[in-house]
Amino acid sequence: MTSTTKSKSQERAERLVRELEKTKEERGIMASLRRVQLDRQDTRAFDAYRRLGVVYDGVGRATAVLYAAHAAHEDSAGKLNFGGSCHRLTTNHARFPRDEKGKSSFDARFRRISACRDRDELAARLRQVLPLLRQEGIGLDYVRLYRDLRWWDDYADDIRWRWSQSYWGGPVESGRRSEATELRSTEAT
Repeated sequence: MTSTTKSKSQERAERLVRELEKTKEERGIMASLRRVQLDRQDTRAFDAYRRLGVVYDGVGRATAVLYAAHAAHEDSAGKLNFGGSCHRLTTNHARFPRDEKGKSSFDARFRRISACRDRDELAARLRQVLPLLRQEGIGLDYVRLYRDLRWWDDYADDIRWRWSQSYWGGPVESGRRSEATELRSTEAT
């Protein structure tokens, strides 16, 4: 697979984010998405799902609901993951300052998110954090988030690893683990 070839998952994610960006100012759609309860089938946003093309895409529906809670896409060409956005929250803003030991009150929340067992639990926890990012004006790469949600149930450990590297500010590993993760994330779904 060449670097110019996009996976089906990547194409779906990009299409969804384009549609979300177009409908961001449509208050009714965003409001219906914000009212959705992620832990059950919720038909209140069916029209919004239909317009976004995600009626049969559970990851797309979850991404749309999360976007509605935040609505600040930052196209980072896949370089800024959720961990990186949270790192910005704890380093550049007074709300979650780091103490002299480098710890933040947000650290425990990040650990709980990283410990999620499945995609549904992850989406519910992310939804609680996204308003904090919105309040501080921190964007999120929703194409990357879509892909991370899509693969969470199969490759959660690899995604946790990348998020943790970004959050804790450690160097990005160039070894086998990160290469394998990138290969998996470009596979077609």
